[in-house]
Amino acid sequence: MRSKKKGAGVYLILTSSGGSGHLQAAKAKEYELKEKFPKADVITRDVLIDWLGKRMGRFFVSLWNNAQASGNIARLKWLISCNSAMDRTFYLPIFFKTLFTLLRHNVDHIIDTQPNFTSPFIRAAKLAGKLRSRPITIEKVITELPTSYCFHFFSPIKKLSKKDKKELSLISDSPLLMAKQTTQSFWKEQCDLSNEKVSYEKIPLRPAFNRFRGMTRQGRSFPLKLNTHGQEEKRLIEETINCGNKPYLFEKGHFHITLEPDEKIYTLMLGSIPAKRTTLKYVEQIIQTINELEDFETPYRLFVFCNDHKEGKKSLLSSLHTLILSTKDYPKNLTVIPLSFQDDKVIAPLFFRSDATFTRSGGLTSMELMAVARGQICIHSEAPDAASIEQGMPHWEFGNAWYLKEKRGAKILTTTCFAKDCMALLRAPSQPSMASV
Repeated sequence: MRSKKKGAGVYLILTSSGGSGHLQAAKAKEYELKEKFPKADVITRDVLIDWLGKRMGRFFVSLWNNAQASGNIARLKWLISCNSAMDRTFYLPIFFKTLFTLLRHNVDHIIDTQPNFTSPFIRAAKLAGKLRSRPITIEKVITELPTSYCFHFFSPIKKLSKKDKKELSLISDSPLLMAKQTTQSFWKEQCDLSNEKVSYEKIPLRPAFNRFRGMTRQGRSFPLKLNTHGQEEKRLIEETINCGNKPYLFEKGHFHITLEPDEKIYTLMLGSIPAKRTTLKYVEQIIQTINELEDFETPYRLFVFCNDHKEGKKSLLSSLHTLILSTKDYPKNLTVIPLSFQDDKVIAPLFFRSDATFTRSGGLTSMELMAVARGQICIHSEAPDAASIEQGMPHWEFGNAWYLKEKRGAKILTTTCFAKDCMALLRAPSQPSMASV
């Protein structure tokens, strides 16, 4: 067994590949712990891949990713509805995997960043604590903005026994309250926990986002260093950028681009696995709107997140390349920049600098927007029209969007109602200095 290091301890971070937000939250928490406790041992386990087995875990992850990529909201909702059945089915394997890990590594603290298997984690921690005569603290990080729609996180907590609830603490943002509701009544209703069991800490974000917290936009330039993966991807990106008129430098596998104060900057990122058809519709509408404005002096840049591109395979990035190169009357004052996977050093300044961001309202993305976005936040719904927006989003994403709407004035858009909103967004003057939040 490892011995406990003085003043630090051993931390077990639990995460899940079922949604990239859980993984990013785990990485952010690990970074935070190592900054605070340099001598701490930090162990991370992906409960789907590491503990259910790679074959089964990747099967579940592929189900989720395919539903995300196709924008199949009904399938996403169904997959989340299977959580309780999954918890029951794999209760014993997860219990024993947790217990073995806790004892083998002499763990002092569990930090859980995903919604599943809360009960076996707590039971294993209680038993390990008794065997070692030293309790193990358990914290659950709520990686969604807390609303009444966050029940895939809250329901498993509410079902815990009173004794098990005593072992658990939550880390959360402040909840969105209804009229006459208090934080005490919110947590009692949603989790059957007292307000004292909840810590309202800053949710751990990736390091680059922390650098932009509290910063104001003051007409500054922002250099970006964009990652590329392979020669074909580099060619597709370069040919797409060349349809516009903004300069760039390619060096040592990276595109170097500077965002200037006089430009209008827009970021389109519809999730970690973006829906292809929806992304292309948004790009087509932005191109059409810029042409309708007949303002060919204002420089526009549109950053479009496309996920990874595999050489020789059709992808969102290659489809976007085809769209831009085949568009007649393409506005020369618009530069579209396709992006494959990028780290927080790129995403954070883009969220901060963008005059508008078009995203889905996944948990971590919503928290990152809350922390650093200074322009208009636009949340996508797959609904066919504005009257049925809630039906076009998984319930947790609707809750996050509702939170952003109430706290930050976010707009909720669909591809069908985007046309009328796009004109207003592109007409709006760029704001070089905005108050921090």
